[in-house]
Amino acid sequence: MKKNISPSVALQRAASMCSVQEYCCSDMLTKLARWGIQPDDAAAIIKKLEHDGFINELRFASSFANDKLRYNRWGKIKITIALKQKKIKETIIHKAIRAIDEKLYHNILRAEAEKKLRICQSEENIQMCKNKIIRFLLQKGVEQDIAISIVNELMRQGGC
Repeated sequence: MKKNISPSVALQRAASMCSVQEYCCSDMLTKLARWGIQPDDAAAIIKKLEHDGFINELRFASSFANDKLRYNRWGKIKITIALKQKKIKETIIHKAIRAIDEKLYHNILRAEAEKKLRICQSEENIQMCKNKIIRFLLQKGVEQDIAISIVNELMRQGGC
């Protein structure tokens, strides 16, 4: 459903929205198209929003990565894929991923593995339990070597 508003009104609305929440260029372009803004006008609005600091792809990517880690418990691979789907540049994605606190990352993933361990521990043998936790972490977008490392760490500490 297109609203068909003028480009100047769209700029004001977009700036207002961006002052409350982080948006990336592709999300804002989608919103502008939904409002009936022509592609040339939309590009000019995005450029103005970037120039005025309302849109910043690195700020968006860093915020997105931290939120997905803290609240959705996603691994770096899944975060990277989601950012690529939002058409964020590779260099910006790498900076945002590198900015993730490694200790926080490890602690969150370990807590997720411990929860899964409590569920499968009683019903399965040790190897099946380990495999189930590793698959669970991989589905969350955790790197394979980190998933295996976390599970081995849990097992050494008497997990199963």
